[in-house]
Amino acid sequence: MDAKVEMQEKTLEPLSQAPMLEESSTPKIQRLTQSVINRISAGEVLERPAAAVKELVENALDANATRIRITIRHGGKSLIRVQDDGIGMSKDNLLLATERHATSKLASGNLTEIHTFGFRGEALAAIAAVSRMTITTHQRNQEPIEIFVEGGRIGACKTSAQQGGQQGGTSIEVQDLFFATPARLRFLRGDAYESALVLRQIESIAMANSSIEFEFFEEKRRKLHLPAVSNSIAFQAMQERITQVLGSRFTDNAFPLSSQNQRMRLQALCALPTVNTNRSAKQFIYVNDRPIQDKSLSGTIRFAYGDSIPARRFPIFVMFLNLPAREVDVNVHPSKTEVRFRDAQALRLFILSTLKNGLDKHARREANAEYRLGAIEGGNPQNSVEHSKHIEDAITSVAQIANRSLLKGHRGYASAPPSKHLDEKKPTNQPLTLAEGLNETTSNSPQQEKVYIQDYSDKATSLGDSSDIFTGAGISWESEHPLGEAKACLHKNYVVAQNKDGFVLVDSHAAHERLLYERLKRDYASQRIAVQKLLIPEIVPLSASDLQMIEAQGKSIRHFGFLFELFDENNLSLHEIPALLRSGSAITMIEDLCALLREENLTDSDATSLLSSSLVDRILSKIACHAAVRSNQILSIEEMNTLLRNLEKEPKSGQCNHGRPTYISFSIKELEKLFERR
Repeated sequence: MDAKVEMQEKTLEPLSQAPMLEESSTPKIQRLTQSVINRISAGEVLERPAAAVKELVENALDANATRIRITIRHGGKSLIRVQDDGIGMSKDNLLLATERHATSKLASGNLTEIHTFGFRGEALAAIAAVSRMTITTHQRNQEPIEIFVEGGRIGACKTSAQQGGQQGGTSIEVQDLFFATPARLRFLRGDAYESALVLRQIESIAMANSSIEFEFFEEKRRKLHLPAVSNSIAFQAMQERITQVLGSRFTDNAFPLSSQNQRMRLQALCALPTVNTNRSAKQFIYVNDRPIQDKSLSGTIRFAYGDSIPARRFPIFVMFLNLPAREVDVNVHPSKTEVRFRDAQALRLFILSTLKNGLDKHARREANAEYRLGAIEGGNPQNSVEHSKHIEDAITSVAQIANRSLLKGHRGYASAPPSKHLDEKKPTNQPLTLAEGLNETTSNSPQQEKVYIQDYSDKATSLGDSSDIFTGAGISWESEHPLGEAKACLHKNYVVAQNKDGFVLVDSHAAHERLLYERLKRDYASQRIAVQKLLIPEIVPLSASDLQMIEAQGKSIRHFGFLFELFDENNLSLHEIPALLRSGSAITMIEDLCALLREENLTDSDATSLLSSSLVDRILSKIACHAAVRSNQILSIEEMNTLLRNLEKEPKSGQCNHGRPTYISFSIKELEKLFERR
């Protein structure tokens, strides 16, 4: 023991006897000059010209402006001018405006009750530190005054040559942005790109301020004019401004949302699932009218859309959230584009439930033909993939919350119902119904396959009173048969039907797939998935790891209609399959089932665990995909009409399991427009 202590003392001894650094080489802590401090602040607040425009426009909004005019040159690098008709500033306030951390918006110093857009007093000082800035302002019935700041050096305040008058307001002109920090200037992109970002920033701010007129000029050419909306109903005014910015193609193919509880209010315009994009650039979220970026909220919205839109695609929406100021911390990001919520989980659940209700209510709507014909869009796929990874992470966390809180009684997992298989064998001389093995075919000739489709409707899917169903773009849901009467089948896949408003094109495979998927979900929940016993068991070759995984999850898989046993170390013996499947497609389904289980990372150690609800849905979706009619299978007119009637009765018939549209409607007007008859 003494030896150990002696060793430790010897080890510590050199530290106590370490030679002292000479005084001349000792690091010294120095105070930064105010000029350097301001330039560092500019680096935090100003990423590019669009950020400067955002700060200046927000100052104009805080000044109660009713008209804002923005002018830029060279993408904002050489000139940014923001003019407003707000309340203006006095001489004393103008002298303080360009100093760092000087503001008129925090009189009480309370950072928990922020009711203005700007509040830290950094923006003007940061912009002035890296540019040549002139501020001209005048209050009503006062002489206009101006001040010039270059690279942070503040000039004298003097009377402006601008004509004074009754109308107050402020004009801030920023020239040669980043001249004092040339490294930042080199990182900017081309003029057209920077100008596009400025335009997007203005549009984003304008959508939350419908009562204000915005004008945007570039090189003396007006590129945007948004007149003030005079509608006294706030929700309608919001929709009018969104139409001004995003166009009628979006608003005609979107549905409104409005919901409120004791703590929060949500108002939104969300695109139909069939209207989606490969980028996230058309997603706008506002908190107390402040545009923000929040991957968690974006993930919540994407999760609500679920499988109604394809993977790697993004919904389009404009969403306004209003919460008490004390519930939101807007002081967590230098440019105030990110916020922190006191109860983020409650907010996500509120958004999720509201959006799901809205999607269910408008499930029968689909994008009109005009949007479809003009929906070819560009974009950067790489940006889409990178952003989708963040969204998928957010979706995962939202799914966990939703599973715990929304799916009452399920606790986020699909409960494994006790086996209640219905052995409903059909005589070989009778056609199978739409809900049952539709891939069973009879060959009339070597070139043709015929599939029988019969009505499988039940009372649960009846339309009932359709007075509350949307009757806008596309087809009228008030008619007796909204999808019309089948006339022909094009290319052995697309059903052509005529209704009173025009005609409808239906993808028979996608439509049948969605019908089977929804029926399977209902049957699984009510413990009555029908099964078919095989007279001769099918042998399915699998790898050793897949066999082990399938065996471990056998109890859970049994509830989907599969009964099997191990044949040998390389094969599985399949004895029962879902009645929807043929034996051939059942073999492929087992292979797909193994792939889905591998994606879920289920091993033999998870044998007693329940399958997650999302995995159950993916398995049921795969079964429906394998069971649905194929593109080369020919349907009779009677069978096509039965398919149409079943689509009308299914609330979520607008998209297939993969998010693609099941049908597209063309009105007479759209048809006449194509032939230039209007």
